[in-house]
Amino acid sequence: MDEEARKWTVSALESARKLEKEGYEFYIKACEKTDDEKGREMFKFLAFEEVKHYDIVNSLIKMFGGESLPMPKEEVEEKSGVFSETEGGKITEKSDELDALNIGIKAEHRSIKAYSQVYDRTDDERLKIAMKKLVDEEKRHLSILEKEVEFITDTGEWHDFRTVSM
Repeated sequence: MDEEARKWTVSALESARKLEKEGYEFYIKACEKTDDEKGREMFKFLAFEEVKHYDIVNSLIKMFGGESLPMPKEEVEEKSGVFSETEGGKITEKSDELDALNIGIKAEHRSIKAYSQVYDRTDDERLKIAMKKLVDEEKRHLSILEKEVEFITDTGEWHDFRTVSM
């Protein structure tokens, strides 16, 4: 990989790492604001999936000569109970759980796009394998969120996301 490609890769991965951090923070806040236990479990699962992705991306950044940064999880715990602004909308105290699900859907689409771009642009086989894995996992998260929206819209209730999506 030439120097220009390496720099682009590190930059793209740093952007992806930021998306994973924001995803973690978003899903933790969604978990805190969701009244239903099944909904909380789903958001908690997605939050910790984002931590795993952050760690994978962080390792890749280091592998390509970038700076490895630990996930700053403590920041989330210190924030207020209000969702932070996210592309596609802002969740406030008056927003409902469907708003959170729909923002999550948009965020998963962004992650899929980001990882797909890295996959398409790289010739590094190790990076291709990692990006394919992350795209597949983000698609699974997207499916979980979309099925939850459909279920809540149809029934007005949450379901156990693991019974359908895992």
